[in-house]
Amino acid sequence: KQGLSTLFDKDAETQSLGGAVSGGAPLDVALAAPMLAPPDDTLFAEQWHLSGTWGINVQSVWEDYTGAGVKVAVYDTGIDWSHPDLAGRVDRSRSINAITGAAGGLPVGSDDSHGTAVAGLIAAARNGSGAVGVAYDATLQSMYVNFGIADPGDDATAFNHARQ
Repeated sequence: KQGLSTLFDKDAETQSLGGAVSGGAPLDVALAAPMLAPPDDTLFAEQWHLSGTWGINVQSVWEDYTGAGVKVAVYDTGIDWSHPDLAGRVDRSRSINAITGAAGGLPVGSDDSHGTAVAGLIAAARNGSGAVGVAYDATLQSMYVNFGIADPGDDATAFNHARQ
């Protein structure tokens, strides 16, 4: 009998186990691609939503997808560009205040932190500190809105700007 080491070639994508299935049909087995090592970001272990029993198992796609080349507009209470996990992730030239139409996209009030948190879930840098985002190489665009006073005109301003 052959041992598992002779049945499976670690460099092959699939291997045939001829005759292993009833009726003699070969059985092709897909071997799992090696997963990248977990991020060493200090808060990654606490990000239950990314892995584990209740998470989205994002590590399994990071080998092929990191968000590089993807732009994500965050329509929320602004993004704090100075946050260490978001520094360099926000395209400031494409960010606006959807209420005034002015350039920016920064938080306005002292309690405008939700947009920064959402931006972190999306694209916090994989940099060895803090958290890591689902698409950690994505570029963000901030569309500031104050949900307490927002109106449909703000929505149209933000979405039209994001599509340009």
